[in-house]
Amino acid sequence: MKKEQTDILIIGGGPAGLMASVYTARSGKKTTVIEEQMCGGQLMVTVDIENMPGFTHTTGAELSIAMQKQAEASGANIVYERIKKVEFSTEGKEHLITTEDTEYTAKAVIIATGAGARKLEVENADKFDAKGIHYCAHCDGTFYKDKNVVVVGTGNSAVEDALYMANLAKSVTVIAKYEKFTAQAVLVEKLLAQKNVSVLYKHGIVKVDGQKDKPTKLGSITITPLEQPQQNPLETNKKDHKTLSVDGIFVAIGRAPSSHMFKDQIEISKPGYIKVNERMQTSLEGVYAAGDIIEKQLRQIVTACADGAIAATNASIHVKKLSLKK
Repeated sequence: MKKEQTDILIIGGGPAGLMASVYTARSGKKTTVIEEQMCGGQLMVTVDIENMPGFTHTTGAELSIAMQKQAEASGANIVYERIKKVEFSTEGKEHLITTEDTEYTAKAVIIATGAGARKLEVENADKFDAKGIHYCAHCDGTFYKDKNVVVVGTGNSAVEDALYMANLAKSVTVIAKYEKFTAQAVLVEKLLAQKNVSVLYKHGIVKVDGQKDKPTKLGSITITPLEQPQQNPLETNKKDHKTLSVDGIFVAIGRAPSSHMFKDQIEISKPGYIKVNERMQTSLEGVYAAGDIIEKQLRQIVTACADGAIAATNASIHVKKLSLKK
């Protein structure tokens, strides 16, 4: 097991983490970013970005690459490892983060783990995870060219996924639990103009099933009308249930915060978001959080970057204070 010491360790290489690393590295602090897969986070599966300052249009992949290069040019060290254990110090000492190969000690930590896709929790769904049920249309959509697919959700991500699939699939059926979309009007207008797209408002999925001759391959879904968005589809009248033949399902029903590894160490809200103050400091000294992982109103690229800058500034101040005490 290797041992590495760093001033500031940043967990997560999305917009919040990368922007934080730019600020900490430029302040002269030894900075290490630990990313499990690839830098960018949700950015990597975002196709069109039109609300980023300075850009009329860019893509998530382009912006991710640019931000990673900026972080590295600033002096941040980005490593790709899976974290096994996090041990935050409650006595003002260095924090310990253990990966599969290395033990990292850090004077300050910035949590920027973001949020992952919220799973479709209906009967039989676990049987078809990644085998008919997907959470990234841009990653897996090409497998469903000229097929019949379903998109679940009403927000920007769901509409963007449906638009993407409309150019590939034979038909796209959107299952929307609300009576209208919650996505931006310009996106909804584009979607409703697609000839191969249909929308089932105020509907929910009861279960998913395999094909009769190939039970391990997704073949159909059972849907039902909903009186209220909060209504449990399983508690609806079975007489109203209807079966649709589908080849694939793309789920975009929101994100779930990736905060499980910090449970019982810092204060986390009931939904799983980390609580911070205006300095992005958590309930523990020397531990900060930024981006989609924290409690806040707006989760966008630009707000994640702002969170990262604030967290980095205060983490750097914390490290400086520690050095003055010695």
